Amino acid sequence: MAVNTRIQMKRDTTAHWNAAQGFIPLDGEVIIYTDYQTITEVVNNENVTKKIPGIKIGDGQAYVQDLPFIDQDLRDALFAHIANYDVHVTLNDKAF
Repeated sequence: MAVNTRIQMKRDTTAHWNAAQGFIPLDGEVIIYTDYQTITEVVNNENVTKKIPGIKIGDGQAYVQDLPFIDQDLRDALFAHIANYDVHVTLNDKAF
């Protein structure tokens, strides 16, 4: 017997998450920042703006603002690499 189920995660803008004072996500609850990072790329000689979501996972104790983004360390390394071609991501960073 097939079960037709849809799961929707909590998602909102950074401004709304920052305004959610006192909100503590449940342990394992997925929180999505829909506009966490904005980048502009040139595609076919035109600037294209893209919004990259950020993801946090609740621990049942910390406020949403205090939770780290799950990919923060890797994201920092990749943006540093993009911004400065002299900085390279190590094999250990890639494995992470």
